[in-house]
Amino acid sequence: MMRMEGPKGTFFVRNNNKTLVFISTGTGIAPVKAMVEDLVQSGDTREIFIYWGMKYRSELYEKRLEKLSNEYKHIHYLPVLSREDDWQWHKGHVQSAVLKDFTTLDNLDIYACGSIEMINEAKELFIENGLSSNAFYSDAFTPAK
Repeated sequence: MMRMEGPKGTFFVRNNNKTLVFISTGTGIAPVKAMVEDLVQSGDTREIFIYWGMKYRSELYEKRLEKLSNEYKHIHYLPVLSREDDWQWHKGHVQSAVLKDFTTLDNLDIYACGSIEMINEAKELFIENGLSSNAFYSDAFTPAK
């Protein structure tokens, strides 16, 4: 007999009426993409903001989220580049970009996926700026030992 168990993670979209903000760096975009695609498939129409941080424009390999933002008015794709000189949109870190775009963090659920450093910094920064600690969900990539 073979026994199997499903994932036991806590990184999934909560069912409520809050605006959704996803922040990711690097390959942290993969679970974000999956969650957004699931929201689209289920007909969820909450406002969705997707911030994806990379160093350079050439590293933005995931094109599906940009396509979804062009197809659906409630989905906003916002790449953030930290080292691109002639970038016309957000520059710097994803967490800083969120604070530039939102005057209040009330009625938001923030989902963060990426490096442990980004996750910790983002959580602290958002809570300092009024986000409830129970409105921040994350999946940190920790290095193998």
